[in-house]
Parts: sequence; C-alpha cells; structure tokens
Amino acid sequence: MINLGKLKEFFHNFHALEISWQIYSLLAIYATITIIALWLEWRIGCLLILMLVAVILFFCFNIRHFIRDLTIMAGQMSKNVALAQEYAIYHAPIGVLLYDQLNRVTWVNPAMQDLFAGKDLIGETIENIDSKLAPLFNQTSLDQWQEISLDSGYYRFLHQAQYRALYLYDITHDIAMQQMTQQTTVVMGNLFLEDYDDLLYAMNDEESARFESDLIVQLNRWADDYHIFLKQTDEDHFLLLLNRHALSKLEEEKFKSFNEIRQHYHDQNIPISMALALAFVDDIKQDMLAVNKQAKANLDLALGRGGDQVVVRSINGKATFYGGKSATTEKRSDIRAKMFFKALKSAVQPVDNVVIAGHRFPDTDSLGSALGVYQIVKNYHREARILIEPNELNHDIKELLSNDHFQDNWDALFLTHETVEDFLQDKTLFILVDHHRPSISEAQAFMEPYDKIVIDHHRRSEEFPNQTVLTYIEPSASSTAELLTEYFQFVEDTNSSLDKMTATALLAGIIVDTNQFSLRTGSRTFQSAAYLKAQGADTLEIQYLLKESLATITARNRLIERMQIEVEGYAITMGEEDQVLDSMTAAQTADEMLGIDQVEASFVIYRRSPDQIGISARSLGNINVQTLMEALGGGGHLSNAATQIKGKTISDAYQDLIQVIKKREDEG
Repeated sequence: MINLGKLKEFFHNFHALEISWQIYSLLAIYATITIIALWLEWRIGCLLILMLVAVILFFCFNIRHFIRDLTIMAGQMSKNVALAQEYAIYHAPIGVLLYDQLNRVTWVNPAMQDLFAGKDLIGETIENIDSKLAPLFNQTSLDQWQEISLDSGYYRFLHQAQYRALYLYDITHDIAMQQMTQQTTVVMGNLFLEDYDDLLYAMNDEESARFESDLIVQLNRWADDYHIFLKQTDEDHFLLLLNRHALSKLEEEKFKSFNEIRQHYHDQNIPISMALALAFVDDIKQDMLAVNKQAKANLDLALGRGGDQVVVRSINGKATFYGGKSATTEKRSDIRAKMFFKALKSAVQPVDNVVIAGHRFPDTDSLGSALGVYQIVKNYHREARILIEPNELNHDIKELLSNDHFQDNWDALFLTHETVEDFLQDKTLFILVDHHRPSISEAQAFMEPYDKIVIDHHRRSEEFPNQTVLTYIEPSASSTAELLTEYFQFVEDTNSSLDKMTATALLAGIIVDTNQFSLRTGSRTFQSAAYLKAQGADTLEIQYLLKESLATITARNRLIERMQIEVEGYAITMGEEDQVLDSMTAAQTADEMLGIDQVEASFVIYRRSPDQIGISARSLGNINVQTLMEALGGGGHLSNAATQIKGKTISDAYQDLIQVIKKREDEG
C-alpha cells in the first residue's frame, strides 16, 4: 500500500528540487503529444498512455526508495550548509558581533575579536568598544555597507538592528594601497614668468645675465628639494612633473618655499611675478593629455586672476588658490588693446545680432561698459541691444537712464527679460561686461546655448561661462569702463566718434569704481578719464547722478555707527534683518569705513533682497578681500569684492564671515 503521508512528503521535497519545474514541463509536453497521437492514430496514442502508466506504476512501487534518497540528499545538503555557515562565521575575515537589548556584547566571532586585539568584548557595551563606533551604531539600520574609520583602522561596516548584529570587514590594507597609488599619481604643472621680457629690458646685460642664472639656480634648488622634474621650455615658461606626495607637502606649507623665491627678488627690488598652475587626475586612469589640457586651463585661470599665484585643480575638481595677495601691477599695452578689439571685430561681424549684458543690479561701470560695447558693435554694423531688468536698477542708474537721450532711443538700445527671446536668433552673440560669473549675469537664463565674449576687470574666478570665444580680463584696470574707453583711444578704424552720453556713462563708471580716483587707479585710468572728458563727458551730469538722498546718507551713517572690529584690522557692520538696502549704499559705506583709523579691510553685511544677503568688501590692499569673498561664494578684486548669499540671515552671514577671516589669519 502507498502511504499517502509519505507520498505528500515526497511531493513536498520534490517541489523543493530545482529541476521539478522542468519535469512538470516534460510531463505536460508528453500529455500534449499523447492527445495529438490519439486524434491522429489511436493505436500510437494508446501505446503512449501504456508507457506513461508503466512509468507511474514503477514510480509508485519504488516511492519509498525515492523518498529515502531525497531525504538523505536534503539532510546532507542542510548539513553542508550548516557546516559552511559555521566555517564562514568562525574563519571568514568578516567580524560578527551580536548584542542584547542593553547594547551589551553577547557574542563575537574570532575575526571580530582579532579586530579588537587585547580587548575582552563580551559584556562590554558598544559605546565602550570604540568611540567612533557608537554614533554609527545609533544610526537606523541601513542594510548596506559603509566605509568607516575606527581607532584600529579602516573598515566596511554593516548594522542590522533587527538581528542586533554588527559586521566589520578590515579594508585598512586596501585603503593604504589606494593612498599609495594616489600619492604616486602624476601631477603636471606650468610655471610662467609674467612680463619677463620687460623685466630683463630694465636691466643691463650684466645684471640680466646674473639674474637669469641665479633664477635658474633658485628654481632648480626648489625643485630638487621636492623631487620635482623642472624643464625650461621657453625663456619665460617651465614644465613641471611631480607626484601627489610632493604636491601634498607643498600644499601643507601653502607653497611657502615657492613664494620665498619671489620674495627673494622683491627684496632686491626685482618685481618678478610668477604664476604656477598644477593639475592632476583623481582616478587611476591617468590621461596625460587631459592633465596637460587642465594644467594650461589652470594657468589661464591664474593669469586671469592677476597672476603671481598658484592654482591647483584636478580634472573636474575644485580649484585651490595660493598667494595672489599682492596688488596687480599695471601691465596693459596699447598693442594688446588693439589686438583684442581687432579680434572682437572678427568675432562680431559673422553673427546675426548681439546681446550685451552686465551683472544683476548694475552699477555705473556695468551700464557704462554696456553702452560702450553697444557703440562699438554699432560701428561694426551689427544690431545690438543691452539687456536690463528695470526692477533691479539702483537710484543712480535710474537717474542716468531718465536722460532724454536714452528715453528717446529706448527700444533701439535696451531689452528686458520679457522681450529678449524675440530678439534672439540662431547666431546671436552674448557679450558679458563687468562680470564673468554666469550666476550673477543678467543674461544667465538666456545665454547658455550661444557663443559669448567676456570683458571684465575683476580677477577671474573658477566659475566661468562655456562657449566663450573671446576673453579680455584685466585685473590691473580700475574698471571695465576704462578697458572699453581704450577702444576709442587706440583703435583707428572707428566710423563715428564717442557720443556725449556714452562718454559720460563710461566716466561715471570709472569714478564710482575708483571711489573718486582714490582707489585702484593707474596711469591709464587718468588717461582714459582725460580722453572721455575731451569727448564731452559731462562731470556736472555725473555729479547729479551720484547725488544721494538724505535717507541714503542716514542709512550709511547708521551702518558706520554699528561698525565693530572683532579681528584686528577688519571692520564689519550689519544692516537690519528686515531692511533692504541697495548695493551702492553698501559699497559706499565699505569705502567710507576704510577711512577710519586702524581699519585695513571693511565689510558691510546687508539684506539685498527679501531672500538674499549681500556682503560688500573693501581693503587698502594689504588684505586680499577677493579670496575671503570667494570662500563665501563670491569674488572680485584684491581690494574690492562682494558676494551674495541665499537662505541665511544677516547674523548667519556674519558668523560665516568671521569664521573665514579667522581661518585666513590663522593661515597667515
């Protein structure tokens, strides 16, 4: 007799087999073939049925043997799994720890005990095992591995709270190998000696020969100290090859030894300026062509920021700047200005039209420069418009634009955010003036797919627009208006003279950015101002433009009254949380604060708009406010910079600024 219980157990075990579904499939196919055979030829169908019955009878009479074999197989499999689990727990390199409801260790495997050699873990609380383990233990169970650092090394960590289990896998050796590989990654660099020909020209033959020889000795000695391959590729250009270990040492000392070379010559009244750009790749695959390209881009960035500094940036990484604390010397020449404007003409002539954009909340330099570019583009017989947003205009800009000259020609001069898209064509060119950071551009929402030209006097930041076909950044210039004035001074193929209102706007830009010619001026600044005056710039009109209301003067005085010096030399004042101030008032307040005794740098923190805080920074030149503002997401000049911060209060911005200032002072 067939035991139904045994039969049920057999089918239960049979279902557990991986091949059970294949057997069922074969039976289904066999049954289908049998039915077809009965329909076509009943004799063959009957034969197939008899064969199936014979198999079933054989199966039934031998079921006990099948059940016994399956039971033995299942038992052996369970035993093997148990042995494998036991071996894995006791011999695998993964540490396992179990704990109770009081977070006390109840059991550990040998691997976990080895990870904490010398400690008796049983009965200890998780918090007492390792101080760094407790915060991770208190996290919600993530059921995924994390890489962590404990006192005894680096580990992969898994916490399963539902089982009260912790798992640790030692990856200290792997991390060490990664770090070793990283430290041997090749770093490529470019060292450029700025205005080297001019420097040698000022010396006699004996002095220049002695200087060049001594400079090579100094640079080679520095390179040898850090195991750097240094090769002179041109009179003023050197190629560097080093590894990440050497770079780490240089960064740790903030390139002090490199700056000492420059200081050595400055002490001898030799004003050498050296820009060093270093690049590397973060991943294991070292694409040297890409590294070389990045090193060249880093050098452009260093020179765009005024030179005389070090830029370190990996491919797709964030740039780190060292040095650049000295004021930018005036290096421009008439030839360079002519070359740029010749290139500008070549870039403008093939396009359909031009959109000229300053930065948001424009000042007189931004608008004056835009008007200057407008006239240049019109001289090139191309249609152009200046993009402005009427709701973001300060008092002085509104006053300037209220002039009949601009009101009568408004549609031919200006576009707003509502009308700009109707003006855009397939080959529209955007020219950005008085800024280069897309995040603060008036054209940010519109310029992405188009070619761009940048004309600016601020030190170049890491943020820069793509598809830039031409760049003219001169940190030594007092203003962008000064740069644009040189077109009318030095380029001879202009078809019309500079009109009076454009000359007035350009001069106003220079006056405002130099704080009445008291800051950031050079000889070319006064030459440009004299030229604009000769072209009919109305200084009386500028005086009216820059007139201030009693409310503005009162607001500025209140800001100065609240000024405080928490760090020596740094004066900071804050506006009211609920009072919106314009950027011009903040900038003028910062300028005025510089006239106070013992103030080397001034900062005005104010509410720029309901959702944005602004910081206006100024210095007398001994403190680099540009790097301070860059740390807060802004930029500018060594002595004139600013930033805008969203999502914070004025008090929060103050604390952030103090932290950045103290960090700079600690670093020296």
